[in-house]
Amino acid sequence: MAAAIPTVRRELVTRALYGIAAARACARSSRRLVHDSRRLVELALTLGWIAGGSFEDSTAVAHRLRWSVRRRLANGVLPPLEGQAWPGSATGKPCTVCGGPIIHPDLEYEVSRPTGTFTHAGCFDLWLEETRRFKD
Repeated sequence: MAAAIPTVRRELVTRALYGIAAARACARSSRRLVHDSRRLVELALTLGWIAGGSFEDSTAVAHRLRWSVRRRLANGVLPPLEGQAWPGSATGKPCTVCGGPIIHPDLEYEVSRPTGTFTHAGCFDLWLEETRRFKD
């Protein structure tokens, strides 16, 4: 009987360790979901899909995105917009300007230069406007 007690304890410790690992994985997954949800809400506010609410004023989000575009243009991280762009149905690709996924009902703009660039309609307008300001 005495030999069975350490075995039972070992099993309990093993189960507890598996439970802790599962809880940590769940917490990581939850943090990712919260992060992604916040990005989507910011994007929706920026593009005007959501009005009002207590999360954050859409003008503040748009202002922050505009300054981000200006800073990235000045640092060369975001190249000036050149060439043509073609609107099409959203495919879920990440937007070059805001980083959020381009999802329905928004249009996805494919930009010829730089190649492989996709943006939301609103982000494209902002990028075009800031590129013109940057070149002046």
